[in-house]
Amino acid sequence: MPQGITNLKTLSIRYNRLRKLTLPADLTRLVTLNLVDNHLTSLTLPEGMPQLRRLYLNENPVNRLAVPQSMNIGNLRISGFSKADVAFYDLETIASETLAILRLEDGGLILSWSEGRLQSSADLSGNWEEVEGESPLHVKAVESSMFFRLRP
Repeated sequence: MPQGITNLKTLSIRYNRLRKLTLPADLTRLVTLNLVDNHLTSLTLPEGMPQLRRLYLNENPVNRLAVPQSMNIGNLRISGFSKADVAFYDLETIASETLAILRLEDGGLILSWSEGRLQSSADLSGNWEEVEGESPLHVKAVESSMFFRLRP
């Protein structure tokens, strides 16, 4: 990584027609990330961005935004994507286990996984409970937030 990039507070990559973007993990001082008007369909934020407060995704066809489970999105203002649709990932399990989530038109979800135990919680710091059922699992739409994870 070029010297000095870890000190960036604002990174603007607007109007570049990007279809893919891999961000470096060491942007520890980054406060604002502006990705307006590209062609991004998905974005995964890396670990190591504890100061991030503003994320601009307007004018992108983003259908998936993944953030580290450790990131507090309560402090993150996201433009161009709903916080309710953010997917969280846990680095402990992501290497060996994958949970695929498909959002249906009625707001429900289809969850698919190949190994591990599916758990759910109403909030990330809450009590995780085992989910009964096998993959693929249809989850009906609910008005409150629901989080899912896989455990070995």
